[in-house]
Amino acid sequence: MYRKSLLTALVGFIWLIHFAEYANSTDKILEELVQTEVTSVSKTPENPFQSAAAVYVLTRDDIERSGATTIPEALRLVPGLEVARSSSNQWSITARGFNGGFSNKLLVMIDGRTVYTPLFSGVYWGVQDTLLQDIKQIEVVLGPGGTLWGANAVNGVINIITEEAVNTQSKIISVKYGIEEQGTVEGRYGGRINDNLFYRVYAKHADRNDLRSLNNDPAHDEWDMSKSGFRADYTPSESDNFTYQGDIYYSNQDLDLFLPNLPSKDRQMETLAASGGNFLTKWEHTQDSGATSTLQAYYDRTRFDYSQLDQTINTLDIDWQYNQTYSERHQIVWGLGYRLIFDNLRGSQNINFNPKSDYFNIFSTFLQDKITLKENLFFTLGSKFEHNDFSGFEIEPTARVSWLPTHNQTLWAAISRAVRTPSRAEASINLTADTFGGFAYVNQHGSNQFDSESMLAYEVGYRVKPSNDTSLNASIFYDDYSHLRSAEIGTPTAEPRGLTIPIIPLNLGFGEAYGFELSGDWHISPRWKLTSGYTFLELTLHTKAGSTDSELQKDENRSPQNQFNLRSQLNLPHDIQWDVMGYYVGSIKATDNNGVLVDIPSYFRLDTRLGWRFSPNLSFDLVGQNLLDSRHPEFSGALFSVSEQVERSAYGKVTFKF
Repeated sequence: MYRKSLLTALVGFIWLIHFAEYANSTDKILEELVQTEVTSVSKTPENPFQSAAAVYVLTRDDIERSGATTIPEALRLVPGLEVARSSSNQWSITARGFNGGFSNKLLVMIDGRTVYTPLFSGVYWGVQDTLLQDIKQIEVVLGPGGTLWGANAVNGVINIITEEAVNTQSKIISVKYGIEEQGTVEGRYGGRINDNLFYRVYAKHADRNDLRSLNNDPAHDEWDMSKSGFRADYTPSESDNFTYQGDIYYSNQDLDLFLPNLPSKDRQMETLAASGGNFLTKWEHTQDSGATSTLQAYYDRTRFDYSQLDQTINTLDIDWQYNQTYSERHQIVWGLGYRLIFDNLRGSQNINFNPKSDYFNIFSTFLQDKITLKENLFFTLGSKFEHNDFSGFEIEPTARVSWLPTHNQTLWAAISRAVRTPSRAEASINLTADTFGGFAYVNQHGSNQFDSESMLAYEVGYRVKPSNDTSLNASIFYDDYSHLRSAEIGTPTAEPRGLTIPIIPLNLGFGEAYGFELSGDWHISPRWKLTSGYTFLELTLHTKAGSTDSELQKDENRSPQNQFNLRSQLNLPHDIQWDVMGYYVGSIKATDNNGVLVDIPSYFRLDTRLGWRFSPNLSFDLVGQNLLDSRHPEFSGALFSVSEQVERSAYGKVTFKF
């Protein structure tokens, strides 16, 4: 199977290179590729077509025309990302394998602010929200990005970048209502103080319906979300720019829980109250020599309160970087960083932490040099050096090369190392995760013996523009994982609550992943564009001799082996847009709330959007989602939660601009 799949990928690469020999040697590169810049690959603005990484850019227009109402749903558009909805307010998202309720090998940022929780190293997607109209672009890097972004950027990086305030000066009021969208109202006001200071403020509230359980019963997981925020950009001179932005939110999320108890589990319905806020400030300075420096600091606070765990987590982060070109051949970027995390965790009989309150420090520095070997040949070498309180000193180097044989071709390759550091839970949790055989509890314990997981990645990629109207992108990867987390069985003990079987995290796992990603665009005409993507993944996991783990190999089947998407964007007369999005996701296996591995069948999903711009100030949208079947499961529920199904849905939207 390995040889056959690898051969298929290599044949595809050879076909692309052969096809490029007949590419039109035109001077005009598609405007959107030339104008688009990304910063997530090298922390400096660069053309994604020429970057030495598997990078994909989701534009504001892509997001608007997808009909998505949340950031996770918009990410379905990205070839190579695995997006699975497990409940009305929870998603499992990753890249290149290891999907789960708390996928911990993907780094997610909003305007450079890390949004994963240090408690589990995952992302609470239900509270990551903003006005989708204010998103400039979403940059997705498939593969390791630890050299610049640090630990946990193992399999990918998602950087959500919002527009500068000067570009959002219009006033917007938007209203949605539908089957799942039970009423969403959002508004934005943009203004300016003078020619150097622009600002915007926004507010939104959304009520969303529940989904259905696997038994087609109501899942009782309705939720609402209220959020408001602001951004101000101040440019006192040509060499300085200051950004200030912040958000606050509050959400109620209904939960249908199955809590461990003997002889059988207890069902409990309750409401989780989530709240938080953040404030970020950034200063960008350009020297007369052209060198740039950026100083960024942010504070983030999150609180989740329900019967099983009341958690309050505070994060203070300071980051400085310096970018300069030397002798026209060396583009050097380096920086320093410090992060302080302090928490307060009030647990329950099923979940508790020792200690209940703690703080952690992360110190980091990085250095990267992009060397121009020839006019069309570039070599990048760099590394991140980081120290944390859990695993100590970490190093994450990379070496990348990119070659542009013609103006419409890029060939690149990379070797990188990335690490996933232990989370607070892996160090100090005591979790009654399940029951065993009706007579014992299964307790997951934190351990100071658990160390960082590591990965060595090998990547090769090719991009080509055969014509003004088409572009193709391909990448092959092989990831070698070591020191993966294994769940080792300890010595059972008799406790007042009952017999307890301890499960301790150790690093006795290892494995390999390989696959390839293909994507392409075709502008059939000025009015019609097709975009497509295909992903193949094979993940094989093992444990060392003497391990008692029975969980790690389940990760092999939690990610689909095959994924495909195709979307059409058609501009009709009279300012009407018709968009169609089709998705195929292969079958997976996931663990239900009884700890049993269940089959999640493959599925086809079809979404469509009809948009009409009635006037410059008024537009209408009609969106249908998951139209091919009434409902289907995509993943299993998170901890203690029931597994659910995504339902067919539709909504209408009215937007006023003035």
